[in-house]
Amino acid sequence: STSCILGVKNVSIILYTSDIPNGKFVQVNESCNFLNSSTSVFFITHGFISYHSNYNLLVVTSQLLKKHYAVFSLDWSDAACYNDPAVINLLEYPFAVHNTREVGNYLASYIKSICDTCSISFKNVALIGHSLGAHISSFAAKNLQTSGYGKVPLLIGSDPAGPLFMLNGPKNRFSDTDAERVVALHTSVLGLQKSIGHVDLWFNNGLSQPACGDQIIGTLKANCPHSMCNLYLASMWSDDCVFIGVPIHYVKSMIDMCDVPLKNITFMGHSLGAHNTSAARIQKSIGHLDLWFNNGLNQPACGSNYYI
Repeated sequence: STSCILGVKNVSIILYTSDIPNGKFVQVNESCNFLNSSTSVFFITHGFISYHSNYNLLVVTSQLLKKHYAVFSLDWSDAACYNDPAVINLLEYPFAVHNTREVGNYLASYIKSICDTCSISFKNVALIGHSLGAHISSFAAKNLQTSGYGKVPLLIGSDPAGPLFMLNGPKNRFSDTDAERVVALHTSVLGLQKSIGHVDLWFNNGLSQPACGDQIIGTLKANCPHSMCNLYLASMWSDDCVFIGVPIHYVKSMIDMCDVPLKNITFMGHSLGAHNTSAARIQKSIGHLDLWFNNGLNQPACGSNYYI
């Protein structure tokens, strides 16, 4: 392993399919043996001080496999400072941020090769990134656009990292200009505290999560809510889990939902679809939709059999 201070020296890809549920390190040509042209392909990227299978990302992968999707997991752990001494990790964060653009370009190159070599349709490609991985996915999507491949159909940011990105413009961070549909989940103080997608999902005000217990708001105590977003994300692909969301402009108090008209309540789940026409209508009329979800102590706190 090498220090993240030295830049991007080692990146690998792990492929998960129904036939290889435990994952396999693969090269592009080898991947073609496990894919067909109609396969929906997700590319998942982890964040800072992390590697491909922690922060609940394997839970997301497992849910996607149940839908018979193929999942490529990008491991950039060396450049993400995962293998460096813990006592200097936080000081190295700017170096990990600097590495995200190069890793994003690598991911874009890999996606191009998969589409071209394995005859995978670009319309079947989706990107998911957690924390710094959300910005890497964003940079990959930007690269694909400028390379003539067009916009990725779906880009999901799971609590996109906030530090050193908050003041950046769309060209230098996760943005709703990166894909046809951009969804961002917000769960902790470590994430970007502003709307950045076509749909932004704010769980318990996007700062802390009840299931994490009584934690002070701060970097050292934020890992639990920062990783909780991946459990919420995984649950959205579950057939028996639906999150009840309210457009933020209808929420007078971030606690009291009782005065919100039923027609304005949105149900999110089942492949991140909106389960009523009002959500689509609101988003179309304002060009963007912020939804607030009031979760309890359960993880994830989802309902079932809710219909309008």
